[in-house]
Amino acid sequence: MSLLPFASWFPFAGLPLFFEVLFSVAFVIILGMLVWTSVLFARGLRADRDMSEVGGQDDFEWIFMVPALNEEVTIRDSIERLEQIELAKKRIVVINDGSDDGTAEILAGIENPDLAVIERVAPDARRGKAAALNYAYAQILERFEPDPERTIICIVDADGRISPESPGFIAHHFQDPQVGGVQSLVRIYNRHRFLTWFQDVEFSIYGHLFQAGRNRWGTAGMGGNGQYNRLAALASIDDSKAEDPDMRPGSAGPWRDRLTEDQDLGLRLLLAGWHSHQDNRAMVDQQGLSNLGRLFKRRDVQLGEVGVDETDALGAGHEPAQARPRRRYALPCDGGLPVARQSGAVGQQPERAARQHRTAPGGLHRGRGQQRTHHQQRGPGQAGPHRAAARPAGWRAAAA
Repeated sequence: MSLLPFASWFPFAGLPLFFEVLFSVAFVIILGMLVWTSVLFARGLRADRDMSEVGGQDDFEWIFMVPALNEEVTIRDSIERLEQIELAKKRIVVINDGSDDGTAEILAGIENPDLAVIERVAPDARRGKAAALNYAYAQILERFEPDPERTIICIVDADGRISPESPGFIAHHFQDPQVGGVQSLVRIYNRHRFLTWFQDVEFSIYGHLFQAGRNRWGTAGMGGNGQYNRLAALASIDDSKAEDPDMRPGSAGPWRDRLTEDQDLGLRLLLAGWHSHQDNRAMVDQQGLSNLGRLFKRRDVQLGEVGVDETDALGAGHEPAQARPRRRYALPCDGGLPVARQSGAVGQQPERAARQHRTAPGGLHRGRGQQRTHHQQRGPGQAGPHRAAARPAGWRAAAA
């Protein structure tokens, strides 16, 4: 018996009733997705075409947060690229999350008044990316006392390369007080190989289609690397004061300890009433995987594998950033407790790491030879609660 006997043109007419219903439902879903994708494609093209405003970056203070775990190969290059971004008010905050390679020595040797390094040591270190970002967020509020409405936080992966002109494109979005986040377009900088080229195409389609197509609705998602957020928006979803007995360790702050903490943060910003945009003129380049097995491994991690080893060595002949294995943040398991892949027994700190991190746990210090910048100066009678006497032992000015 046909479900639609009057429609002889119906492609599934004549099949058994069960399959006619099943295929009809699938056909409607596919047709709906085709229409939806076409709408996003048209809106995305229009959004990219209509974006012409640039400038206003000096109206904001920009804080670039760089989580780093064993990034001795890339960290100096990453900071040098951030130094090239010309802004009136800028800070570079690197979170050294218990690195046991040469990351700490490299950071200590960089002379830049805009650089601040947050040292996290065991047992507080390596609790996941969300925990590292939340701790840095709390330190920024305590030490820098930024203006929530005029401060923009940018997340940059240690191998990320923010284009110098990006803040000029991003700034005009934040002139709208309802905008709480802007995501830049992610590109793969080693896209000269077949597999990495496809990863670059994947990110481009996502940014130009599914992200830009939602710009006018203010519902673009956050992607982590190259993600910009207004400080006031982050404060509105700060869970640090929430008394939740079920809260995972590391979730005390705007970021929650989730498999994709960036997308979770973006959704909660929308639920809190903020708008989020995508700007494809602002770009951040990151490293792609040229080995199919390692690419599958990364995707398996994203689907729930415990222990992130995001970028093993990508083979000979690549750029220096790909020259050696790098361990990254561990994902939670067993009720939120992280598992880190380290050489030797879990939890052991090599002797060199112990020498690197003799400051108090969670300390924040400035780069070598650094002095207070113009927006850190305080005159007599302006001591406030955050003067040097109240600083934790870990906050120190590195010796010149």
